[in-house]
Amino acid sequence: MKEYLDIIIKAKESTNEEELHELSKNVNFKVRRAVAKNKHTSQKTLATLQKDPALNVAFIANIHAINKVIFDDEIALKNPCVICEKDETTFHHECGNCREDSYSRIMDGFIPYGKEKIKYSY
Repeated sequence: MKEYLDIIIKAKESTNEEELHELSKNVNFKVRRAVAKNKHTSQKTLATLQKDPALNVAFIANIHAINKVIFDDEIALKNPCVICEKDETTFHHECGNCREDSYSRIMDGFIPYGKEKIKYSY
């Protein structure tokens, strides 16, 4: 996580749409989630993040996107990791699901959340 902390901060603080778009492709879901929360992220980038395999990234992107998608997996949307509002620079210290040594994490690929069915409304 330490190597991503500076990137997460950049994703939170950037005002450059192009830089945010590039950061939205980062392998770390916490970076992508920070991009989804950044008010300077373009609607085009948010639309891509709405389809992110990490449901908590897609959920946050959907909140900030103008064109909403409907997630069919209502059970997954109630998962506290999906709706978590903690800051990406600190939540790995605050929650057992986000600690580096935890293999119970669901948002970074150990368990395949993100295979939920979504409907796109345009």
